[in-house]
Amino acid sequence: MQDETCRGCGHLLEESLDEANDYEAKRITCFACQAKERAEKAASEREGADLSGHKMTVVHVGRRTPLDG
Repeated sequence: MQDETCRGCGHLLEESLDEANDYEAKRITCFACQAKERAEKAASEREGADLSGHKMTVVHVGRRTPLDG
């Protein structure tokens, strides 16, 4: 099934390659990716070193309540 989907958008190629179909792009924010990318940037700036090959993982640590802000 993976070979049948576009690697860029994940839609079925059978549908997404058909010009008769219309698509609309919408911006979303993945907060896990946001945290990961901010941590990678901060580590790179802080360490001032080449971090090639280093991986940052994201762990769900809970859910904020309205009082957390």
